[in-house]
Amino acid sequence: MIPVAQYYSRCTCGRVRIRYNLVLNDKSVFLQYWVDPNSGDPKDAILVHCDMEAPTPATCIHPKPDQSGEIDFLTTEREVWFSDIPAQEGGFKLTYKADSNQITFLQMLSSEVRASSTMLVL
Repeated sequence: MIPVAQYYSRCTCGRVRIRYNLVLNDKSVFLQYWVDPNSGDPKDAILVHCDMEAPTPATCIHPKPDQSGEIDFLTTEREVWFSDIPAQEGGFKLTYKADSNQITFLQMLSSEVRASSTMLVL
């Protein structure tokens, strides 16, 4: 199990690393933190995974659900946006374990955004 560190207000993983001068090979470096980007009520803090190995640490928000069901979609198109897959064929809206208010504040504290997903294609 990955240990979870304490709560950090108005923070990203990059700021946690700088603030505490974290060294990557230090055994005390946690990989998950409770952050509250909007500095509001600690009750709405979100659990994030910190990719501290990147040159600029990444604050990763967990998806909801963690895994999707099977998607059975065939097309002749070379590229298809995931959001364009009909629900009856397994498509769904991507959501995260953070409300839109926290995501908005996290975007304001960040210099770039990227998303990744892993798909098994049979």
